[in-house]
Amino acid sequence: MRKKLMKNIFILCAVIFIYSCENSATVEPPPFEKKPVITCLISPKSEFILANLSYTQPYWGSNNNNQFEYILDAKVTIYDLTTGVSSKMDLDGITGVYKADTNTVHIISLHTYKLEVQLSNGKIYTANSTVPPKPEIGKLKLIDHLFSASEFIYFDNSTGFSYYTTPISMKLGYTGDLGRGFYLSLQLIDSIENGTGEFLDMQFSQPLEKEIIQGNSTNNLEIFMRNEFNFFNNPFSLKSVYGSIYTMDKAYAEFYKTQEFFVGGDPNPFNEPIIPPTNFSDGAIGVFGSYDFETGVFYQR
Repeated sequence: MRKKLMKNIFILCAVIFIYSCENSATVEPPPFEKKPVITCLISPKSEFILANLSYTQPYWGSNNNNQFEYILDAKVTIYDLTTGVSSKMDLDGITGVYKADTNTVHIISLHTYKLEVQLSNGKIYTANSTVPPKPEIGKLKLIDHLFSASEFIYFDNSTGFSYYTTPISMKLGYTGDLGRGFYLSLQLIDSIENGTGEFLDMQFSQPLEKEIIQGNSTNNLEIFMRNEFNFFNNPFSLKSVYGSIYTMDKAYAEFYKTQEFFVGGDPNPFNEPIIPPTNFSDGAIGVFGSYDFETGVFYQR
């Protein structure tokens, strides 16, 4: 009798447990604090200085309507702290972007700039950026280039071509003036010739964690890049390497690294929202960063 009673109690507890698991619970989202979002990226190559201002919106919940609330009544000023010159940035009524030309405040390598944003409630947010050294594609050298063993993929009966996958690696050196406070990124294209004289232009893209390289005090960077390509009729040889070399400050580098995490995907309440990097004062979110670039051919067979 005792065993039967215990068995019935166990079954009853199990039923209650399963039923309780099926009941949904309402969890309130964390408190939302609206903050200004400021984006301004400056470069000696740009004709204008542009700044975007808006407010944050909830990551998820009923208040997230995916509609941006732009800030259209702020006072925005950019200062060249190296020369003491400043310029007011005016709101473009068509685009909703604050804008100034570079006739008054020139964007110059190694000058330090301050962006000041004053909202209608009187709150002021600031950030500084020092423009990186000018990149010099002539100081980028191809030290080593290697085609690894090709792997046969398939034979195309319609063309008579045999296709191969071939790993490729490069070692490069950069001796331009950079320093530890700045960063370098390469966007390169290899022009590859096959055994019958056809050419393939292959973009040499790096994983994001390896794409941006911090400078050092010796001004002697070694850069390793690896990729693979599919092409027909080996053997293959390298004809040229061309593309762009970018220099940037820390704020721009960190902003660039986070961009891939904001592409696509619906907010998930079980994921932590990604906290974007910011170099603005007093709780504002955003980036005031700087960059420069140069494009050309640095290796020609």
